[in-house]
Amino acid sequence: MGRHDRLTENACLCLEQGVNPECLIQSIANGMAYDEPEDPAAQIIQGWIAEEGIGEAAAKVMGLSADSELVLRVAEAWRGIGSRKED
Repeated sequence: MGRHDRLTENACLCLEQGVNPECLIQSIANGMAYDEPEDPAAQIIQGWIAEEGIGEAAAKVMGLSADSELVLRVAEAWRGIGSRKED
């Protein structure tokens, strides 16, 4: 989910071209919600979410500013997954 991976990079390109990357955003949000206890990377991300909130954690993972459109939309999609709570 880093800045130049296939999800984030393509979502950024879509936004630049005026295309709604709704499915890419949902995929990134699903990745941010992944919480497998046996996966160290997932646990690091979940720790960031717990400590800093979804917006800051998504920005850190995606290499974008917390106020970028993509981060804001990923955070919104993440909040819609299950019964998750921010901060």
